[in-house]
Amino acid sequence: MVFYNVVKKLVAGLGKIVPAATKLTLNGIAYTGTSLVAALTSYVTLYENVAASKHQYQVAVQQLKAATPGIRQIVAALGSYLRGQLGAGNPELAQLGLKTGGRKPPSPTKKVGAAAQTRATKKARGIIGKRERANIPAAGKVTVQLLGPDGKPIQSSGSATPPAAAGGGAGANGSNTPSGA
Repeated sequence: MVFYNVVKKLVAGLGKIVPAATKLTLNGIAYTGTSLVAALTSYVTLYENVAASKHQYQVAVQQLKAATPGIRQIVAALGSYLRGQLGAGNPELAQLGLKTGGRKPPSPTKKVGAAAQTRATKKARGIIGKRERANIPAAGKVTVQLLGPDGKPIQSSGSATPPAAAGGGAGANGSNTPSGA
């Protein structure tokens, strides 16, 4: 824009400084005052044409953006109507550029690739299934030792239930609270 303004000012004022018949050599090319003004004027005209075209383009893009949502709704409704009239799998829909049905099933190559990707992801994350987890041996035998109120181990007589729970878990009054409470 700055260069354009310089050229425009040269066109306007060059005739006052350089007479029309004056001959100049610039960069090895001979010019007259008139041919210089003509060359500069040609550039100004091209610049203004581009600016006008750019403005027209921007206006056209805005109009297109404004029209797109409405046309999308019309196309969607028309597609639904045609699928209802012709059937969802009708090949005539494809000729009109509309989808004819659901998703295509993946090819065997894609299935193998997806399975390999899944295995690699599980390995990288350390994910294993329940069968693999079942094959992992336990760290050792788990034992349980019951301690009495005094902190000493309680000897059981072979009973699997602790002595306090031997009465069925309920106190004498039928509740789970001690009878003195």
